[in-house]
Amino acid sequence: TKVKWLLDNVAERWQAALHRATQTQQILFDGPLIRLVGHDVTEQELHLELQPTTFSVFFGTNLSDSSLPRHLRADALGGSTLVYCTDHKLLLGRRSNRVAQHPGKLHCIGGHLDPRPTGTKNEDVDVVRSVEEELVEELGLREDEILETIVLGLLRDRAVLQPELSCLTRIRRPSAELEPTNEEHDELLVLDAVPSVITEFLTQNDDRIVPVTKGTLELASHVLASNTFPRNSH
Repeated sequence: TKVKWLLDNVAERWQAALHRATQTQQILFDGPLIRLVGHDVTEQELHLELQPTTFSVFFGTNLSDSSLPRHLRADALGGSTLVYCTDHKLLLGRRSNRVAQHPGKLHCIGGHLDPRPTGTKNEDVDVVRSVEEELVEELGLREDEILETIVLGLLRDRAVLQPELSCLTRIRRPSAELEPTNEEHDELLVLDAVPSVITEFLTQNDDRIVPVTKGTLELASHVLASNTFPRNSH
């Protein structure tokens, strides 16, 4: 059957990738992820329909053959956030050359979202909280230093068709105090939280920025220009 053929191919691709990773010291490991099945938007809320998947299935489908029909792809949901610091700077990370996706590229802080239930019901996944947990893991922030996160949009990488939740997060730390605390990012990049600066940065670094991060920066620029963020900043 088509499904058995796909599973066999996924397993073969994953084993080949693991073999290459041992030779190149690439960071590669399997683990549980969440698959975006569908979404619904109301005036106040974004509802996501999610199912379990794994990184190996995501690697063997989206990252290896994005031409597969949607029902056969993992479509693992990513989540990333542009970090707004107390000195009115925005933070991006330069991804390590050893990661599987977008090595060496500039990206918002984040990753694949945690499938553990974090919502009000045992089966619910609070995706915004999962994004904020990435900041704790990747920047060493305490939870009480994360002041506010807004969802900018739900984007999709055209190359691999991965969906990603795009956010903007205000924290209680200046940019100079922060540095990467895990091996996914080699360094942090700082830019002024000013729309004109963001536009110039996008123009000058087009080939260095992860595609969904370009979308996040453009959406954040609109929000900053509207003076609706940050809220409750005093």
